[in-house]
Amino acid sequence: MSAINRTAAAGMIVLTLALAWTSIELQRVAADGAAPWTREWITGWLIGPAVSLLVLAVFGTRVHLLTRGQPIHWPKLVWVERGFLLTMALVCGWPYVPAVADSFSVGEPAAHLLAPVVGVVVVTVLPTLLTKQQAGGGLSGSGAA
Repeated sequence: MSAINRTAAAGMIVLTLALAWTSIELQRVAADGAAPWTREWITGWLIGPAVSLLVLAVFGTRVHLLTRGQPIHWPKLVWVERGFLLTMALVCGWPYVPAVADSFSVGEPAAHLLAPVVGVVVVTVLPTLLTKQQAGGGLSGSGAA
């Protein structure tokens, strides 16, 4: 497996794990204490995975094409990915901000926002790393391998 494929695979694994964590957080927020197996509870469980699969499909396609030397240059697509991830972060973190939470501790929002932030970082950084590797520049800032 080439270095670019290993980098792409590692990035996709990290993004998948971050989105799985975020999906669980979204379920808790979306279900909002609904009784198990009610319509609200099931909808809460479906929202996170549905958005996560959409992000994975779009980003996975973008990464796949990039590793094959056919990058997609469509800024709106990048904003859609980031928009979904930032919305997921907002929903995960909202119940823990000082004005909303019953009690506030810095660790609460940090713990609930960690996975969505990791997702945003992967979606932002991985294409740049892959482009740099594809160009033969390696991962150093100077362009030397």
